[in-house]
Amino acid sequence: MDGTPLLDPAKAEHMANLMKAIAHPVRLRVLALLRDGTDMLISAIEAFPEEHLTDTVTLPFGGGVTRSFSEILLMPYYHMIYHLGQVNYIQTLYGDREMH
Repeated sequence: MDGTPLLDPAKAEHMANLMKAIAHPVRLRVLALLRDGTDMLISAIEAFPEEHLTDTVTLPFGGGVTRSFSEILLMPYYHMIYHLGQVNYIQTLYGDREMH
């Protein structure tokens, strides 16, 4: 990859300007909700009894997948990393190769 945007630069600039104009208050609200939800999740994980981390439960998807509570407690982390990858990919489509 040479840093050349995969999307038309004029369209990318227009989209970036549109998002700044429209989504700024929404973005701030979403970030606040994400922080609040993350704080609640951290509290729940910290309160989880350590002696039950190896206990297992069968989840109702994937034909009945059995996971330990320690694996279940990591699911939100994996979920966020997945979406971070999506955002990073979209960022590269607009030609932005910098880490922010």
